[in-house]
Amino acid sequence: ADVSEPLTVAVMGCPVNGPGEAKAAGVGLAGGRGKAVLFARGQVLKTVTESRMIAELTDAVRQEAARRVRARGEG
Repeated sequence: ADVSEPLTVAVMGCPVNGPGEAKAAGVGLAGGRGKAVLFARGQVLKTVTESRMIAELTDAVRQEAARRVRARGEG
């Protein structure tokens, strides 16, 4: 709840097609068996383990929100 920047977050079930299907999302996670692909703006950032999915997605949301604020010259 510490992010006030409007941002679309996608959670997909296929790491192969997920990033492309959700390319309009600011940040997303596409899960597979025991791991997931983390992506932003349609580009794969990295693969994360199941135990790190929520933490990595949360970090990516915060980073994308901060990037958008900086891009507007507000931060």
